[in-house]
Amino acid sequence: MTAAAAAAVLCGEALQIVFPLVSGDFPWTEAFNAVSIQLAALATKAGEVDAVDEAVRKLTSVLDSEGDLDEAALRAAAQEVEKRTEELTAPLDRLSD
Repeated sequence: MTAAAAAAVLCGEALQIVFPLVSGDFPWTEAFNAVSIQLAALATKAGEVDAVDEAVRKLTSVLDSEGDLDEAALRAAAQEVEKRTEELTAPLDRLSD
């Protein structure tokens, strides 16, 4: 269930997801709980995933426009994608720790 929940979070699905924590003396308990906690934190940021998607759609629209490329619009759209992506970078990076 955790893999499906993680995929839902990363795909921006708006679900009520519970990430389990385990207790005991298993050698993987600490790592499992750390990932579970980070995924739970990411689940609360589904709106941020949607914001990245929207920023990418706007950038694509600027790039796909007919005629001369509006460099100011391109710069603004690229900066928005960068900003929105950076908002998700730290939580995603923590998953690999």
